[in-house]
Amino acid sequence: MKKEGRPPYLRWLEEFILFIIIILNIMDFFSVLPGDLGYIKKVLSWTALGYLFYHASLTRIFFNERHHYVDFFLIISYFLMISKNIVASFSAENTYLFREMHAFLAAIGPQLQSMAFVLGSSLVILLALYSAMAINIRSPSMMQIFHEQGPSPHNPLKILLRYTTLFISFFGFFLIVFNLSMEWLAIALDAPILMIALFFYIYLAIGHYRKYHLESLLYKIGEFTDGFYERFISLFHEKRTLFMGITGMLVLHILTDIGNFIIPYLFFFRESPYLESLGAGHEPLIGMMLSHISQMPALDKISLVAIYALNVIGIVMLMLIPALLWYAMFTGKEIRIPKLDIAFFFSAMAAMIFAPAFRISKIAGSSLIGVDILTQQPSVSAFRGFFALAFFCFTVFLAVVFLEAGYKRALTIAGLFSGLAFFAWYTALFFISTLSYYASLIGSLAAASSFYFAMLFGIFLKISILFYLGAFLLFVDELFVQRAFGKIR
Repeated sequence: MKKEGRPPYLRWLEEFILFIIIILNIMDFFSVLPGDLGYIKKVLSWTALGYLFYHASLTRIFFNERHHYVDFFLIISYFLMISKNIVASFSAENTYLFREMHAFLAAIGPQLQSMAFVLGSSLVILLALYSAMAINIRSPSMMQIFHEQGPSPHNPLKILLRYTTLFISFFGFFLIVFNLSMEWLAIALDAPILMIALFFYIYLAIGHYRKYHLESLLYKIGEFTDGFYERFISLFHEKRTLFMGITGMLVLHILTDIGNFIIPYLFFFRESPYLESLGAGHEPLIGMMLSHISQMPALDKISLVAIYALNVIGIVMLMLIPALLWYAMFTGKEIRIPKLDIAFFFSAMAAMIFAPAFRISKIAGSSLIGVDILTQQPSVSAFRGFFALAFFCFTVFLAVVFLEAGYKRALTIAGLFSGLAFFAWYTALFFISTLSYYASLIGSLAAASSFYFAMLFGIFLKISILFYLGAFLLFVDELFVQRAFGKIR
């Protein structure tokens, strides 16, 4: 969205489209977006993210040699393979203008999804074969890690080895990067990410009102989301950043659940696609807290509000620590943690241990994959009421502030290891959920004699096992190799 060299009418058109996209995302965030506009927003989101993958060039990531047609058809094949998610997302909207298309999708949805998946996966297989035989490997690139650079070999065995690597890489990229990006960024988190950008740039505009007029503000908000997508995709371009991209995808699992769970729990008007399908046990915190304190004395009411607040602070900090460690590894920069943040962390841990407002488990049922963060009313058994617990948490806060004078480094390391342990548990839950899902699905497909689907999902299962185990072990290894703990003080 560069403005230089563009005719004025084209710049105005871009600004108008960008303004519409921002308004649609704001309405979506506050759950006041009509179903018909929801259709339009989702099409725009998928189109924009698909274009960003095309612009980043998957062939440049794999080979460091761009082939536009392979890029285009590979992205089309990936879209065909996620047609189930697209149809389900459209079907969730209550629409008037698109009601005929809604009925059409409902009538032929299963058949259409099966045909699209077969077509998309077959196209990936053919593109892998073509690429193995026709595309040169240049350095630096993902394929150069596994094969020597240069033109495609004439030896049939070497062509087969190159094809096998591409087969796994193309499907692995779909499963680990493209599919998750579409689910997280284009469906679940597009509006929250843009709202974060909106609040950030409005803050800047208030502080520097002479520098930020409406035109500049619109472009900066739009470029925030575009830049976020494109910078992350670029991690897969080179060998030195490939491992950071793989571990980054694992870290994104836990970061996205802040948008899928914590933000909806705090803002009861914000509905999450995940919460709608998970059923009971996902009550907004404000409503649950108000019903909890209605019959309490004033002192206990204040204490309970503090306990809820500390629970939110605690779980958000635990979920952000893996990202903080990843950022320290990626940038190599020294990060200083404010003393009060460390004190709040340990105070929040005390509240979460003795009166948890969240319960974490793998998602129940065989049709969904992921970690479920449920809400519950805090209860105290080890203390004589919420005031006693709040006083204990305050005492922990003061004790940590006092100890930081001589032991800040030790307290910081303890907090980071707590976050790493939480990340290990979270990854294990996600891993178990994935195994359960694929085991159930493959068994059902084999029983129905759908051997092509069973074989393909069996490959997906193996790729998922390699990803979750490999990415976490690589994350831990890189922490110590790059001495990430020493960069956070």
